[in-house]
Amino acid sequence: MKHALWCVAVLAAAALFALGASPSQQHLDVQKVESFVFDGDGVHDLSIDVSPALRTGFKVSDANIARIDRGTIEAAIDRAKTRLNRMDPTDKRMLIAEHVAGPSSLKFEPVVEYNRRVSAVTAIQAENATSLRAHFSVTPAALGATILVYSDLDPTPRKVRSGFLLGDKDGIWGPRVEGQTMFIEVLGGKNLKNVVVDTVAYGLPVSLITAGSCNLDVTCYSAYNDLKTAVGRYSFEDGGSYLCTGQMVADQQGTGRLFFLTANHCLNDQDAAETMEVYWNYETTSCNGSAPSLFTLPRSSGADHKVSGFASDFTLVELYDAPPNGTVFLGWTTADLGNSEDVTAIHHPGGSYKRISFGHEVSDENTHWRVTWDQGTTEGGSSGSVLFNDDDLLVGQLHRGSASCTNQSGWDEYGKFGNSYVAGLSDYLGDSPVDDDDDTTPPDDDDDSGGGCGSSADLAGY
Repeated sequence: MKHALWCVAVLAAAALFALGASPSQQHLDVQKVESFVFDGDGVHDLSIDVSPALRTGFKVSDANIARIDRGTIEAAIDRAKTRLNRMDPTDKRMLIAEHVAGPSSLKFEPVVEYNRRVSAVTAIQAENATSLRAHFSVTPAALGATILVYSDLDPTPRKVRSGFLLGDKDGIWGPRVEGQTMFIEVLGGKNLKNVVVDTVAYGLPVSLITAGSCNLDVTCYSAYNDLKTAVGRYSFEDGGSYLCTGQMVADQQGTGRLFFLTANHCLNDQDAAETMEVYWNYETTSCNGSAPSLFTLPRSSGADHKVSGFASDFTLVELYDAPPNGTVFLGWTTADLGNSEDVTAIHHPGGSYKRISFGHEVSDENTHWRVTWDQGTTEGGSSGSVLFNDDDLLVGQLHRGSASCTNQSGWDEYGKFGNSYVAGLSDYLGDSPVDDDDDTTPPDDDDDSGGGCGSSADLAGY
């Protein structure tokens, strides 16, 4: 493998916090919670006690927990099975949650005043859920309040965004929390009856977050320690909760704008982009070691949709939140792959921790590269993930394929970055001149990278 060429951006540190918790089976009982900082449009003052309920170990009474009934849950699981059976077997998205109707009403309990901060708390419970996510019918800004969500298993309060779009009338999705009980805490505002959860994403209790045994742990390959930081596992809402993979990409001007590339068949409009939650650094700390808990990881929530294309199956969004400090923004090229050129992929198969695959190009499918794998594979959840050429430059994102651990001789197809570039990416990633002899390839910039961001000269001062 040739020496990697990439564009690097060092970003501001993500939100920091420290917790000490002693959760019970149904009720959060936190002994000590330090002050912490929210990114985005959240609370920044470390002196503010963000959650009075957590500070005081407040417990929601059983009578005031809104429970999703068993029949609704069973129907959701049946719908999920039907949906999975009807999915194209080459579709490498992954379904992780079904949408169900929210509780008809929420009963908030006031928290005893703590350091001049008061709040009201309620809870939603759905039996055997692996995760829960609530859609609020009005935004916190409309309530004049701050809304926090957390759970027994995920006792880090996360702020529900106020909404970024003017005229947003459809409410907003809050952060996903782990487990079957989600606590909702409202700080400020007096109209608690207006806090309505009209939809809940019920995390399916089946063991979907798995990956086949043939997958290779990316941590075992130190040459990719930098490149792998660009790759994120993300979920989004589209009639249910789905998982895909995407990656940060650099623009030619080196502005550091938060461009994230994924697949059109995953998401392709603003409604879906608003619901994105990108989880970073979901990887083992040592070769074939243990992976961290997903819900302890930094995440970026929401994005502006920029451009999508059907032919080469690409989508570019601009994230609202920066990824963690030290994240690499990938360099790319519009040049063609050579016949049988070595390729590499980094992705989240089965929605699991980060893996790597090594293979080679087998054919040019007009708008796609077809590849097969010599080591590793891809699976559901890998859709949208990066394909690197032999220079470790991005040349495409995963669209579809038959490859899996049960079909290791199968193929995968990646939308060509060169086609995506002329179909709209150039408007955001740079309008470098196009070679007249090849409508998809900018002229050589003397670094043998085939055009695009990646030369050492481009990195100067970035």
